[in-house]
Amino acid sequence: MIRPIRRRLRNHFGLTAKQVAVRSHRPWYFQGMLAVAYVVIGFALAYWVVHDDDGEHIRQRLRQVTTENIELQKKTDCLAARATG
Repeated sequence: MIRPIRRRLRNHFGLTAKQVAVRSHRPWYFQGMLAVAYVVIGFALAYWVVHDDDGEHIRQRLRQVTTENIELQKKTDCLAARATG
């Protein structure tokens, strides 16, 4: 009586048991909702990075560097005009 039970268990759970792949199936609409959620999170992170409090400091520094660049460009133009004229 024990042997048939042991044989059945060994065939079901042992090394000779059939190999089975267990995969959960997600419906397509859940995958779509997950993709939309990832996109929304990505846009939210990008918005947060761009509109951070430090952004004003960066804009101010950009204005300063642009002004310095214009001044240096005028100096180079003036020196180039002197060299040729």
